[in-house]
Amino acid sequence: MKENFDVTGMTCSACSARVEKCVAKLPGADKVTVNLLTNSMQVEYDETALSEQQIIDAVVKAGYGAAPKGSHTAAGTTSAGAAKAVAAEGSRAAGGANRIMEEQLAEMKFRLWVSFGFLIPLMYVSMGHMIGLPLPYFLSGVENAVSFAFTQFLLCVPVILVNRKYYIKGYQTLFHLDGIHLDFEPEALEAIADKSMERKTGARGLRAIMENSMMDLMYKAPSDESITGCTITKELVDGTGEAKLEYRELPATARRSKSGSRKKKESPEIA
Repeated sequence: MKENFDVTGMTCSACSARVEKCVAKLPGADKVTVNLLTNSMQVEYDETALSEQQIIDAVVKAGYGAAPKGSHTAAGTTSAGAAKAVAAEGSRAAGGANRIMEEQLAEMKFRLWVSFGFLIPLMYVSMGHMIGLPLPYFLSGVENAVSFAFTQFLLCVPVILVNRKYYIKGYQTLFHLDGIHLDFEPEALEAIADKSMERKTGARGLRAIMENSMMDLMYKAPSDESITGCTITKELVDGTGEAKLEYRELPATARRSKSGSRKKKESPEIA
């Protein structure tokens, strides 16, 4: 059986590759093709071994969203009322998927226009003097170095904020695999942009700064089953504080088994 799905939440080729890999490893999946440009997925599978819901669950477990494209009629339906109900349900699912697609397209257009709106003056200010373009007095000369750098920072921050999904979606998906919801404070994103300007690395250094800031957390959080949420703060990026963690109460048996395994690992081995 061949079926098409609408996939939401993908921002780069790594996202589409992950979705494709998660669905392809399901038993009964023969061929999986994911298209990042259209946010769609085509799956050829054996319906006796794999169901539509299992495919959707695999995509959701990977940290993305999925819905069948179009309406589908259930096999073996003999009642006309049941057939109408299935068709109505499929139409509602298709309508919801279409609305999600329209919202994502509108969001992408908004990000594109905002990015270009700030990118053009940013390129002019940062590189215009290299090709002899005139700069305002308050941005030219060594004596105006602070205002020159601060203007670039102000133009860079909106581009980062409006495209923050590109930088944080991969980390959210990574933490989602361990059942942890990851979020970023706006001040943390501003601090990341500020560090990028200080190091003069531009956008290419943003991901490296994020990785350095979250390195300890990426090792700590998955090993602690009580953590359910994590918020990256400005203090964590600056190295003066920690992230905000949300915890849940574990059952007593889970706590005992966890502490017991820790003691077992810490106890020295006697030959």
